[in-house]
Amino acid sequence: MSIREFQDLIERIYGAKDGARGTAGTFMWFSEEVGELSRALRRGGRENLEEEFADVLAWLVTLASMHGVD
Repeated sequence: MSIREFQDLIERIYGAKDGARGTAGTFMWFSEEVGELSRALRRGGRENLEEEFADVLAWLVTLASMHGVD
């Protein structure tokens, strides 16, 4: 899957909810996920790392979409 395809998928599934939350709320969620990724990196454990990297990517893609960035 390309990043553009992933972005389209996230928009289809969460677009309305993300739009209602707005940029500030979405950025707070993104920031929280970055913190969780930081903790996972310190602790190790592949499964948790994969989950946290995925969460950070999803929230970053959401922010980009909200601002018309591919």
